[in-house]
Amino acid sequence: HDCDLLLDQNLGRTKEDYTDLLVGNTKVLIGPNYALLRPEFTRYRQQSLKRRESPILKRLLITMGGVDKDIYTSRVLDVLNACVLPNDIQITVVMGAQALHLQQVKSQVKAMKCATNVVVDVKNMAQLMADSDLVIGGAGGTAWERCVLGLPSLVLCIANNQALGLLALQDEGAVVEVKAVDQVKQALEIIVDSSLLKRISMSAARILDGAGTLRVASSMVNDDKR
Repeated sequence: HDCDLLLDQNLGRTKEDYTDLLVGNTKVLIGPNYALLRPEFTRYRQQSLKRRESPILKRLLITMGGVDKDIYTSRVLDVLNACVLPNDIQITVVMGAQALHLQQVKSQVKAMKCATNVVVDVKNMAQLMADSDLVIGGAGGTAWERCVLGLPSLVLCIANNQALGLLALQDEGAVVEVKAVDQVKQALEIIVDSSLLKRISMSAARILDGAGTLRVASSMVNDDKR
């Protein structure tokens, strides 16, 4: 890689991974503490972590990507509707306006046994996450957003390029992997225990603080001044 600065925000990477791949005097920024996140996730961090000191599963968030081409959202809702959930639980489904099965999901939530709503192209994702007790989602870039907020996660690997990242998060105790949609019910039965919710939250929050964008920008500015 012929570059002045190399950024790899993935968990488990080290500078040594790039020893034989760089030319010249390249500055290397490695790990989730350099993750490029919007500043609102840092703003909601303390509020979110405070909520998790005595966790109770009342608000469940589902976010399977803006397009969700493999219909994960609909399949997860089917499983949830067959689960025994707390009577007062509220489920929020986040989707993009271009999601291929948006109308199908909107119809589906009307038949849910517990209170469920769909929000589209949200602008307040940090707040939604901070106000949630558990998320069911993929293992892509939003994993870093969830970690900043200490949000416990049931995670599905919905793309091949997410596999290594998911393995690293699982090794840190920051997520619970769900290998197939039909295992969501079993995973929920395990994670509903408040002590486990708190333990996952603390492990996730230790991975990064959300100030990565500032660190990367500062590194670039300081290089320019030399």
